[in-house]
Amino acid sequence: MDGKASTAYDVLERMLLDESQEPTKLPLSLLEAITDGFSDEREIGRGGFAVVYKGIVGVGMVAVKKLSERVDMDEEKFSKEVQCLMKVRHNNIVRFLGYCGDTQSEIADYDGRFVMADQRNRLLCFEFVPNGSLRDYIADASCGLRWSTRYRMIRGICEGLHYLHEKNIVHLDLKPANILLDHNMVPKIADFGLSRCFDENQSRDITSKLIGSVGYLPQEFYSGQITFKLDIYSLGVIIFEILTGYKGYSTEEEVLESWRNRLEIPWEENQVKACTKIGKMCIDTIPANRPTTQHIINTLGVTEFAEAGGSSSVEQIRGGSDACKYLRVHPLQLRFPLESDKVMISCPLHLTNITDDHVAFRVVTKSPKKNFKGSLCGIVPPRSRYTLAVTMCSQLKLPSGSKEFFTLESSIDVYHDQQKGTIRYAPIDDNTRLVRSFASADEKGHDVHKVKLTAAYNNCHDDIQPRYMITPLEPDTTVDVHPTEPWILTGHSNGFVHIRNYHTLEILNTFEVGNKGSPVLQAKFIERKEWFVAQDRDGYMYVYGFDKKLVMKRYRSGWLLTIHPTEPYMLLYKHFMELLDWEKDWKCIWQSNGHDDVYLAKFNPEDTGSFASVVSRGVKIWDIDSGRPHGPMLLRGWKGHCLDYLTLDDELYLVTSGLHDGTAKIWDYQTGSCVQTLEGHTKQVTSVCSHPDLPILITGSEDGTVRLWDLTTFKGMRQSLAREKASIRPPGGVPSSLSKIPRVQCVIDCGLGGVKDIYSLKGSRRIMIVHEGALVITEIEN
Repeated sequence: MDGKASTAYDVLERMLLDESQEPTKLPLSLLEAITDGFSDEREIGRGGFAVVYKGIVGVGMVAVKKLSERVDMDEEKFSKEVQCLMKVRHNNIVRFLGYCGDTQSEIADYDGRFVMADQRNRLLCFEFVPNGSLRDYIADASCGLRWSTRYRMIRGICEGLHYLHEKNIVHLDLKPANILLDHNMVPKIADFGLSRCFDENQSRDITSKLIGSVGYLPQEFYSGQITFKLDIYSLGVIIFEILTGYKGYSTEEEVLESWRNRLEIPWEENQVKACTKIGKMCIDTIPANRPTTQHIINTLGVTEFAEAGGSSSVEQIRGGSDACKYLRVHPLQLRFPLESDKVMISCPLHLTNITDDHVAFRVVTKSPKKNFKGSLCGIVPPRSRYTLAVTMCSQLKLPSGSKEFFTLESSIDVYHDQQKGTIRYAPIDDNTRLVRSFASADEKGHDVHKVKLTAAYNNCHDDIQPRYMITPLEPDTTVDVHPTEPWILTGHSNGFVHIRNYHTLEILNTFEVGNKGSPVLQAKFIERKEWFVAQDRDGYMYVYGFDKKLVMKRYRSGWLLTIHPTEPYMLLYKHFMELLDWEKDWKCIWQSNGHDDVYLAKFNPEDTGSFASVVSRGVKIWDIDSGRPHGPMLLRGWKGHCLDYLTLDDELYLVTSGLHDGTAKIWDYQTGSCVQTLEGHTKQVTSVCSHPDLPILITGSEDGTVRLWDLTTFKGMRQSLAREKASIRPPGGVPSSLSKIPRVQCVIDCGLGGVKDIYSLKGSRRIMIVHEGALVITEIEN
């Protein structure tokens, strides 16, 4: 790579890490280098006008579109397309990174004579969108993506097209193959090769070159007329494909009937109806009858607003009302399950922060506070969801009809605004923080917004929220999750161990461990042998088969344990460590020689020949075969409560709790350097969990909340740290990636006290949250 390409490489790498960077001109030598010379192995797409290649830039990827030399496009037309792309920047449009227009003169053989010929290379560089195109996900309502995901796709495509039309751009080739999907299935409109950029106040054009995709363009296009209504027709065809799985019109009744058995929340039916009506209007044969993108956005907004309990007028959606000023709230009627055999009955309240500020909220009720679990208050991070479980300790006498029962108050979190710019502040209790925020709201000009909520009992718990289950647990219950089967293992203070199905919470098997009545302190699955190991308070460790046969009994008072995922090993630790091999009659293979008390040990999922141990002075990495530590101690001086491994972009990190300050920390595995601190919890972080299938990190805290962090922006940390050490810094002096703190996607507050542990269930979107007195199973939404 030459010097010019090397400089451009650094620029392109910074662009991947910092979305505020503008597109730029890129040299041909750079695009050749990152695509391995436009090799066939790097090809990811091909059409009649271009070939698309995957480009590798450090730990990131780009898509390089190489236009065919045969495309009838002179320099002026290519320049206009680039100018068009330079104008657009939107979350639902694929991000344009740069362009290359390179013409070189070469000697070529032409009819036996050597002549000078121009070799033209025209290339466009875009962000790499990993989940392919919408075309790959089109399916009918009986299978495939759930409705909530499809609705977000429809909404995103409409938002992106609305942005283009506001910029006077007609796409002209809108179809599922040209809509790409990112990690979170967010749609991004792509391929602007046929687009037209209108001048200001221009609304139509005429063409004699009829190029487009059959089935996605209306009849008037074939007469040469180009207007914004062409894109609207294409949008309608796409909406029906998302609704039904095929092109073509279907009635509202037909569409709704096909979805009825898969809709999960009652108000989703209104969304299906609204999208069907929009699709019908978009494919009207008379262009003047087709809606504008603004009308479509307003129609969808009215539907969402009505579901949040607001008025359904378009004027209020546009800002005339403050009913959604800070938080979008649903449902407006809390429907509690009518189940008299359970002590606690819960209903989830979903709050979506639609602002760029932290928003404080509290739920006020005239009923005595003792009737509810939790504080019924919290802080919602910007542009994220907060799920609050309103949990009754017993069935109250609820009012009938629409009589108000709760009031939700919300305001800008003034306390957080006061802390902006500080390096670190000590977290405070939510109640104290809320008092400060609401007391200061008038001084700062932030009004306190109120939403009235009603309450009622419902006979069917599944109709309320099928992906949200709470079951009470006895105090001091220990929990483990089977890695492949839908089972949980619970050990109890009465000496019993239960195996339950976590879908139904039905008890599948019951064991009495050790001496009758001796409490079970810990229990873990040994899934490859269909065993489990349990330890009682008398100091004995037992291994039972699922057939209830005793496999092993040994005295190991107070030891903690972890099971190797692939080898026949059990690691015990307390004042030192020892490794047992059950295939060798539970023989001790080695003991550690260290003098540190070990608080936690975890096997490396990427390298099963090593594991990490948490000691009083930091973290040690150990070799399983030798029983010796690898190199020096990492995280020296750290005193945390939890640890997990995180693999992202083929780089390995350790995730831990902070120093009793309500934070979690991400550490570089090789150097032990802290690369990110995640703030937000108001008390000590007690559990960290890296999801095995999704780019999500989950943290739980003594404050009772769980936070889901989106890791899609957390990339290239190790490379950025290397560049920082080499004093290679982008403008501003700080590596761009270090500003890419993972964003809070969702906060879950069940009001059930401190979080003890979190499990992510492999192969699904479910997570399990263990509180001191309850077990919660919920599902991560896109």
